[in-house]
Amino acid sequence: MYNEDQQIEDTMNAINLMYENIGDEMSVEQLETIRDRHETLINQSIFWLQSNNKTRYIYDLRDFANWLFKYIQWDKNDE
Repeated sequence: MYNEDQQIEDTMNAINLMYENIGDEMSVEQLETIRDRHETLINQSIFWLQSNNKTRYIYDLRDFANWLFKYIQWDKNDE
């Protein structure tokens, strides 16, 4: 079975890949939106991990990854 630690690592790797490939065409405002959303994720992550709730942490991590995927419009690459 796919354990929680592997899910966290894989999702974080996906987020890092997206960050590494954010194009120069993004505006400062768009980058600030990403930063703000990421800061929220960090604060939520601290809470859930201190509460020993990895399931909720994974949910929030995946939610951020899905949001970022759409926000940088990688979901449009297949069209």
